[in-house]
Amino acid sequence: MHFPNPHTESTVASAQRLLELITNLNVPYGYEQSLRICQQTLLGNRFLLSISKQSVGDNPHGRLLDLCSDLAMPEEFLTLSKQHLNLTRFVHFGFEENHSKSLYKVYLELDNPEDTNNCDRILLHLSFKWNPLNKSDKVITKYYRYPALLVQDIVNKLSQVYPANAHSESLVISNSILEIAAKRSGDSGLSYLEVIEENNSRKSYDLNIYPARLRVRDIQHILVKMFRYYSIPENLFLPLYTQIKDKLLGHIAGGIHRNGQDFFNIYYGLEGR
Repeated sequence: MHFPNPHTESTVASAQRLLELITNLNVPYGYEQSLRICQQTLLGNRFLLSISKQSVGDNPHGRLLDLCSDLAMPEEFLTLSKQHLNLTRFVHFGFEENHSKSLYKVYLELDNPEDTNNCDRILLHLSFKWNPLNKSDKVITKYYRYPALLVQDIVNKLSQVYPANAHSESLVISNSILEIAAKRSGDSGLSYLEVIEENNSRKSYDLNIYPARLRVRDIQHILVKMFRYYSIPENLFLPLYTQIKDKLLGHIAGGIHRNGQDFFNIYYGLEGR
């Protein structure tokens, strides 16, 4: 069973390294935290730092690539990043720790010029994730946006994420969160992303519910159901919930991870720095 880890010296150094590199750019950035919840696992050492490429100033491509290199990004990822920076509007730098390792992540948010009215889906984020201490431990993740989905369309998409007659409780939880958010945002106010990785079976989604202006406390009863489903004791969940309950609820991600397990990521508390 895995729960929020005490910060190790290595973890603190890795997280602090990313924070320092972003701070040294001397640009405004967004700071957002998240939780990873899956079977008997609760992980809280996770955050995203988001910047506008335009804010970087002179030679933004060179400065961003140097930053990625300082984070030990694999060479093939550096090459792909360089190829896509012209279409990039925002760059999101992430850190996460699980029970066995730490990962860096870079999400290129693309300014795709395609006509959204004529596209079934559009590549919004091209993401690179890697273990700086193990060059073979890396993955590319693609996030596709489906323009102009109504709530019922998203319900249909969620049913396709989870295999028939499997992970039914996760589907119920996903739909419950969607229903609450839709009541606040309206029928077309939410953004749905499909998440795909090559060479593995991951199939998941990301639902942006910031437009609903919900707080974490607004889905408390669903979170209790989620933690019970994943066999996480209440005495471990409640102290963490108490700390974040008044934070703005941002993204909900879920589905089937590359290891075949269902999961949820809860993003919250976006703030400008």
